[in-house]
Parts: sequence; C-alpha cells; structure tokens
Amino acid sequence: MKPLVGTDLALDATGIVKRFGSVLALDGADLRVRPGEVHGLVGANGSGKSTMLKVVSGQLAPDVGQLKLDGHPVTLRGPRDGLAHGVAAVSQESTLALGLSVTENVLMGRRLVKSRGTISMARSIERAQEFLDLVGYRGSATALAGTLRPDARQLVEIARALSFKTRFLILDESTSSLTSDEVGNLGELVDRLRNAGLSVLFVSHRMTEVLAFCDSLTVLRDGRTVSRGNVEDYDEATLVTAMTGIDEKMRSARDREHVIERTERVGDPHEGLSLRGFRTASMRKGIDLDVPSGRIVGLCSQEQVIRSEVLLSLAGMQPRNGGTARLHDQPYEPRSGKDALTSSVGFVSADRRADGFVGDMSIRDNFALLSTWSSGRLRMRNTRKEKQAAERAREWMSIRSGSVDAAVATLSGGNQQKVVLGKWLEVGPRLLLLDEPTRGVDISSKLEIYETLRHSAKDGMAILVSSSEDEELIACCDTIAVVGRRGLVALLDGPTTTAAELADYGTRDQ
Repeated sequence: MKPLVGTDLALDATGIVKRFGSVLALDGADLRVRPGEVHGLVGANGSGKSTMLKVVSGQLAPDVGQLKLDGHPVTLRGPRDGLAHGVAAVSQESTLALGLSVTENVLMGRRLVKSRGTISMARSIERAQEFLDLVGYRGSATALAGTLRPDARQLVEIARALSFKTRFLILDESTSSLTSDEVGNLGELVDRLRNAGLSVLFVSHRMTEVLAFCDSLTVLRDGRTVSRGNVEDYDEATLVTAMTGIDEKMRSARDREHVIERTERVGDPHEGLSLRGFRTASMRKGIDLDVPSGRIVGLCSQEQVIRSEVLLSLAGMQPRNGGTARLHDQPYEPRSGKDALTSSVGFVSADRRADGFVGDMSIRDNFALLSTWSSGRLRMRNTRKEKQAAERAREWMSIRSGSVDAAVATLSGGNQQKVVLGKWLEVGPRLLLLDEPTRGVDISSKLEIYETLRHSAKDGMAILVSSSEDEELIACCDTIAVVGRRGLVALLDGPTTTAAELADYGTRDQ
C-alpha cells in the first residue's frame, strides 16, 4: 500500500491519546484517509472507534496527538468547528426532529429568507431538494420526518450533513436499521459520494459491508491501530482475527460448543408466552406462536415495522389489532409498560439511547433505577447491594469500564448495549423481549451477548428476539418464526436453518 503522508491525506490523525478517568480509550492510535476514498474503521466494542470518531468530528479534544485536514493542522473545539472545516458525521441513532418537515431538518436553523427577513419556504424547499436529489431521496420535501421509513430518514440525515459544504463525511453504523435491499441502496449512494470527490469514513460492525463498500480500512484494538491496508488485503476471517486477536480455529471450536449447549436445551411447553391469532396494525392475518420458558425464539421479517410492532404490543406500548396472548397459562393484556413489568416482562428497545438508559447516570444508578421500577414500590436505597448487583453484572456481561460509577454515556456503543441488557437480566423477568439486541455491536461482543442469553434461557427464561440479521437469529435462536403481513410464513429450527432459507421464506409474503 502506498505510504500515506502529507498532502496525500484528507485526514491524518496521528498518535491520538484520550483518557476518561482511569479508562484509556485511545492509546496513540492513528487514522489516515485519502481524498476521494471510502475508508473503513473497524474494531471490537471498547476498541476506541467511537472515541476516534468523536475526536475527528470535533466532539472530543484529544489529550495527546495531532489532527490534520487536507494537510493542515487543525484544532476542533466542537462539532460546529468540525462542520466549519467540512467534517460532518451521521450516527446510527436518528437525530431528526420528527415533528418537522424534511426540508426543515435538512436546513436546520438555516432556512432561506426573503428580502424583508421572512422565511421563504419555496426557496428553502428548492435548496433542500438539491441535497435530497444528491442522496437519492425520492419522497416529498414537505413530509414530516416522523412519517418516513428508516431508510428514508437515513437519506435525510445524510442530506443534512452534506448541506454544510462537507468534504469529509463520517457514516457511523448507518446500515444498522436498514433491510438488505436498503443497505444495497446505501452502497450505491456511497459510490456516488466517492465519485463526487468526497472522502467517506465508513464504520460498520458488518464485515461484508466494510469489504464491499470500502477502498481501504483501519482496525483498532484496545485503543491502538493494529492493522491498516487496502480492502483487497482482507477477508472476513482476517478482519475478525485483527479485531479480536483470536484466530479462526479458536472461534470455530467455541461456536461448536455453543451449538451443542443450545441443542441440548429443552423448553417447558406449559410455561412461557402463547399467541393465538395475534395481529398488529401492519398485519392482515394473525400469527400462532409459542415462546416456551427455557427457549429463545426469533422473529424474522423483511419488514422491520412488523417485528417491532409485535414486541411493542407485548411490552404494553401499543395496542394489538386482534388475537389473544397468554403468559404462563394466564391471560396477558398489558396496556402499559408498567403492566408488562408487573407481569415480569422485560423489553429491550432497538433505540438504546432513547429508551435503554440514562446517559448521565452511572452504570450502578441505571441498574438501581430499573430495579426500583420493577419492584412497583418506592423504598430506601441500599447502595451496597446496588453496587454488588452492578459489579456482578459488569463481570458476567464483560462490560468494559473503569468502575460501575462511570457514566453510561462515556461507554462505547457495545458496552452501552451490555448495560441495557444486563440490567434487565439482573432483574430477571420471566419473559424477555429483545428488539435488535446487538445493533451496532461487534462480533466479539455479540458472542458474549449470545452466551449470556443462552445461560438465561437455560435458567428458565423465555426469550423473544427480533433481528434484521439472519445470521444472528441462526446463531442465537432455538426456533425462528418468519412473519409478514399475511401472518406466520414459516416456523424453522434455528440450528439447522440457513440464511438462504430465511431469505427465501421472507420473500413468500410479498
């Protein structure tokens, strides 16, 4: 690979060190990106990816190290400073104002005005449409952002980023909420941005996307740059080995152990969740589905909205449109999240930042908060027991933090997800609902989460998992239910199902 030096670089981050208290997030890491290329940044959760992105975009100042843009040293004192230097970031969590129009979101705070100082909606829409056309958005510029599909919202986010005269675009887990077809469309957009001369830093935990979309890549591990090269120099196995330090033979042996453990587990058919004719707003026909205690059942669908509706209805957060639900052989009719908690039902939302934790609170306080809610009554806090519970979960969930008193907002995305999952497992619901449980999580952390779920099922918990990743359902679930607008399409054995079979059954609901 040609040495990356001087003015050859759109971005040159050298010797970056960043510490949060006792946690060394970046330990002399380097990141170099050429002009007009798509560069992948990969690494396990806790490797320093999130911190590096915040440094590059101006959200964080490094303790040590130098940042250059187009060969010139810069000091970014905040995201606005980053935007002023042509650096914009699109994160995996939506930042759109859902009650505002697409145009208002694209030109947030910068709508065009008439000569008398009043806002010109016509000129604003025309200006916003330029960037919407660039990203391939085909909807209405006047539609409310809250009415858009996830892929359309993603395009609006990117259009807004480009509206700041962006030369360097960061896409952080931008495919995590998209279907396979939508991911393909995003890949085409990345190609257009590359052809337009933009430099793109592409961050994804999906190795196939990194290898398909990127020209070159950098691998971080434990806060250090451990590998860098052209994408042709890597395949999925070598990437995972670089990320984790564990070779393929060791991973294969561990996976075989997990499969044996899973197939030996048998659920209790008289306990758990039972759905009959269960139908949500997007379904024309109801489904019959059992989630026995001691088993993990997966929901697979080409349409994320259907999967999410099923879980939200079971969590008491939206009504169902028909059918019955029984929990442990008793009628189950939750009308609120509190009803679900009272029935010992836990729910992990797909949007961990909005629904999963309080970022400014510590790991311990987040655990204590849920414990208080689930008990259904106020009581004096026992800080010693709270700390013991959080420490216990931190250990068996492998949450990487300096202590349980660290603010959850300072953790990497994968470790935040472990906190969300860990606090529910500590409470110990009899039924656990999981919507995209490993979104934005690297392979190593995924395996840890899968193992934790299997142990919980082995202890008698009933678990219902919704995921857009077929490989995840196959790796994790005992049974996989393919559902669609016409109801239950197929009920498959998890360990013996292939991704091709899931894709095939998924198309049968069209």
